[in-house]
Amino acid sequence: MFIFVRFGQDETILCNPQCKIVNLLDHLKNSCRMTGSSLLLDLADNTGLIKDLQNHSEEDGDSYLQHQQTYILIGKTPPKKDATINEDTTSRSDTPSSVSSRPGDLSHGADIQRTPRENSQLFKAKTPSVTPDSRGTVSSSMRKKREEAILKEYTPLLENLAGIFPYFKLRLSEDGKQRRKRIRGIQQAGKLVMQEKKTRSRRQRSQSGD
Repeated sequence: MFIFVRFGQDETILCNPQCKIVNLLDHLKNSCRMTGSSLLLDLADNTGLIKDLQNHSEEDGDSYLQHQQTYILIGKTPPKKDATINEDTTSRSDTPSSVSSRPGDLSHGADIQRTPRENSQLFKAKTPSVTPDSRGTVSSSMRKKREEAILKEYTPLLENLAGIFPYFKLRLSEDGKQRRKRIRGIQQAGKLVMQEKKTRSRRQRSQSGD
């Protein structure tokens, strides 16, 4: 089994995705001359669908990548070092790094190695919060703004992309959307539990006072 990965000045490398995704991404970092980059590497298909490999680093690559398919190397801008890891963090980089103008050079600064848990925390830190409306639901326009903010963090690392793949447009996978929904559901459930504990505590104090 193999896949094609396009990057740089219309370069192509052949990869075997039958391995752990973390190993595949390390191989891409070395083969695509990205060892000096701070970007978090990922792949998108030739239509722009992000494969979200960073959040499946301990799984097998052939579970998410198809045999003999072509993928475009993309990079996600990491958050600032002083970013606070919580849902209300608002500081983030809206302008993704661009591909270097020097031929064959895709470096973007010092390389930062992170574990899957740290990547998950960084994702939550960079994801802008969405406030539900009066009915407790999130409108489609708010979801769209949230997705647009996330997509701004990604940069295709293939020059002349529009000429090679004219229908390429970055977008989130359904798996990524479902995962984010689960995260929001867990957070909301946690808030309800805390509110219930506070209510019980107030009742106990009130009964003790009586």
